[in-house]
Amino acid sequence: LLGFAQLLGGATAAARDSFAAAIAADSADPLPRFGNGLAHVRAGEFAAGRREIELAVLLDPADAELRSYLGRLYVEEDRAALGGRELALARRLDPASPTPWHFDAFRRLRDNDPLGALADGNRAIMLNDNRTVLRSPLLLDIDRAARSTGLGPAYAELGFDQSLRAAALAALDDDPAGPAGHRLLAGAYAELPRLEQARLSELLQAQLRQPIGQLPVPPQFLDPGLPIVDGPRALAPEEAAALFERGPGQFAASVLAGSQGTRGASLLGARSSERAQISLGHFDYRRDGLDERRDIALSGTRLGLQLAPTPATMLLADLGSSERRGGEVSPQLLAGAGLLPLRLDHRIARDSARLSLRHAPTLERELIITAATQRTGERSLDRLAGTAALPFDVTDFDLRTRLHADEVELLYAVRGTRYGLIAGGGHYRERSRSRQDLSLCCLFGPEPLSTPLAPPTRARTTHDTAFAYLDLRPLPWAKLHLGASHAALDARRPVSVSRTSAKLGARIRLAPATTLGLAAFEGVKGPKYRDQTLEPTHFAGFNQLFDDLDGTRWRRRAVGLDHRFAAGGGAGFEWSHRRLAVPGLGCGSADCLADWDERLHRAYLELPLGRRAAVAAAWHFERLALAGNPADSPSLPYRVRTELLPLSLWLRPAARLAAQLEAVRVHQRAAVADGLGGVAARTTRYWLANARLAYLRADRRAALSVAVYNLFDRRAAFQNTDFSGNPRVPLFYPERTVLLQASLRF
Repeated sequence: LLGFAQLLGGATAAARDSFAAAIAADSADPLPRFGNGLAHVRAGEFAAGRREIELAVLLDPADAELRSYLGRLYVEEDRAALGGRELALARRLDPASPTPWHFDAFRRLRDNDPLGALADGNRAIMLNDNRTVLRSPLLLDIDRAARSTGLGPAYAELGFDQSLRAAALAALDDDPAGPAGHRLLAGAYAELPRLEQARLSELLQAQLRQPIGQLPVPPQFLDPGLPIVDGPRALAPEEAAALFERGPGQFAASVLAGSQGTRGASLLGARSSERAQISLGHFDYRRDGLDERRDIALSGTRLGLQLAPTPATMLLADLGSSERRGGEVSPQLLAGAGLLPLRLDHRIARDSARLSLRHAPTLERELIITAATQRTGERSLDRLAGTAALPFDVTDFDLRTRLHADEVELLYAVRGTRYGLIAGGGHYRERSRSRQDLSLCCLFGPEPLSTPLAPPTRARTTHDTAFAYLDLRPLPWAKLHLGASHAALDARRPVSVSRTSAKLGARIRLAPATTLGLAAFEGVKGPKYRDQTLEPTHFAGFNQLFDDLDGTRWRRRAVGLDHRFAAGGGAGFEWSHRRLAVPGLGCGSADCLADWDERLHRAYLELPLGRRAAVAAAWHFERLALAGNPADSPSLPYRVRTELLPLSLWLRPAARLAAQLEAVRVHQRAAVADGLGGVAARTTRYWLANARLAYLRADRRAALSVAVYNLFDRRAAFQNTDFSGNPRVPLFYPERTVLLQASLRF
């Protein structure tokens, strides 16, 4: 037992010594052989580890758990057929054990059988509580969370986006301190509008809990708002879960090339010992748009260091640098209407550093302290052209901002069998300098007239937060969520606010596979550049971090129903209504609060069709509207209504091939004040089609794919609803785009 405790604590060498002593004392005992095999595997010595576990199985051939781990090792050595036989034998030896089903799900995923992986993985979750005699209730929750996150790669490959999100939320419900659940939820947020702060915060929480020896988060995932279809996943290596997540060396690379001058590459490497790990990653992406203002250039580099002075304590340091340049990626539906500006260029350069401490003396308690600093330079160039409301043919607005920000944040968590408590707070301080110039053409001659729109300004902003969340499980089928948060934002009026927000929610299991969620909660949006936090990004299964304008006060009510199918996939819906009080946006002056109304609804069905096909259908509805006079919002749409109907078909035509066909129906209506006392409104309806074919090697360490987006070359306009000016992951390519991607991981 001492050896297993040392192994769990990361002391692999000491664990080997303990197992060797136990083997010398009793060579017929299979347990130290098994432990010694795991120690070899942890060190990357798979052949030696497999031999030790084979000896353990010979000593106790009726032990289903030992055979399950031996089958897992065979799969890791690319001996899938042999591994499958061992796992089948383990199921016969102990039909109630979830372990062989869990490991067989990984085997099927490596064999390019995500539907089979879902069926086996769900079976493992159903059998999880059969180990009540061997595991405490808390450990059973952690086991269930691991089995839920194990389904994530299969859901992602099939295009089951809603099931991916449900699996992540289920994992975090069972194990809030598990890094895999946070990383999975960040992936589910990757392509959703106005959720960049939530996505980046989930990645931060995954990073701070990640064990030594695991492949770090790729640098492009940590860059906010990449204006690429598929977001950071466009440059990511294939996200297949490695069977043994830890090893002394990790490397991943991906290259991308395609039409419109698209080219990109991503590299990530890590080297670790028992108590330390160092990692380095870099990405670069370029694309030539339909015109110069739609060109995109992105790059970023990250250096990370982890130290574990004790098994319970982890120190982390992170240095990052990124740059982006480009204008609007997709044409806006209201382009040229009213006083809506056209984004010509948007440049952001950011350097950051973070130092963190995590201390978890027991499974029930956790303390995290993190401090960060950043220097950011941002420039946006917008143009108004051809509007009758202005006497000039062309008016350009050039806004430049430089800032230096520091922050510190703390989180403490404790949990038991029937409760969980998370509490924390943080302090953020920002010093910025801004300048805006105006260029007018051509009332006074052919040359433009340039002048400062206002004197250069200096500003100081502070943001203090405190939060506490209590989860109670009064009944086995019900969970009550209580929360409170306080935000004190000191900035210019009317952004400044000091407010305490209350939160109440519940999740009720109506049936073993059906969950109902209810929540009513509120909050305040902090500074734009404070885009990562330790505060939970979701409450009772609903997101609570949105990319609103600074100082926005909001209240949200939401209801959701989710049903999981035994063979994988699911069906459900979510209804959400949010009321916003937005500083200076749509109320006639800069020193006021405007009332906006937001409705977000969705329904979905994701269904396997046998073992070689799967379908997914969804309906997404978004409506954002100003409650006041449209004339008070001349430079932004006062109403945007969007309906999306994505349909997808996944096929497995051959053992190593996967194909995906997608059709998306877009229906959008938007309106803006025309600046002359009237309203300009536009409506668009169209279908877009995408296709993708991928080849995966047997061990999934290499993959090759070709994708065609906007297959029929539809000129698609789409109105962005992110009014904060942040770069946004576009939903579509505005013209036909062919991309070839290759990835390698070992």
